[in-house]
Amino acid sequence: MGIAPLGTNYFLLLYWVITYWGRNMAAQMKWVADAATSLKSDFLDAATRRRDEATKSPLDEGYHEAMQLLAALAATVDQIEPSLLAAYAELWEGPVESEAHAELLREVGFGFWPSTAAEFVSRFISKLTG
Repeated sequence: MGIAPLGTNYFLLLYWVITYWGRNMAAQMKWVADAATSLKSDFLDAATRRRDEATKSPLDEGYHEAMQLLAALAATVDQIEPSLLAAYAELWEGPVESEAHAELLREVGFGFWPSTAAEFVSRFISKLTG
């Protein structure tokens, strides 16, 4: 038994790095995709709540406008840059972040009118990071 030639060791190390990196990248991509799915669902759930509120208060146009805005935001989630979405997802640690997110959703159409989901995500990041 001799020592493997340098080229063989290099190849094995390179293979390991590429394999590990590939698995890590796949996990990160799934994590970002899950964050996008969750955000889209949050927008649509909030739009449904606003629709219900609009039904109860038909004279208040604010609920109807907020519902439309939230639905429009859901349609732009897929346009968020992956790095921005990853930064958004990294901030989630527990109830503080969940409450900040819920509060920001409540503000949509009532003090906060983001034109895209990316703008919403950026505001969320700013709120949590100061």
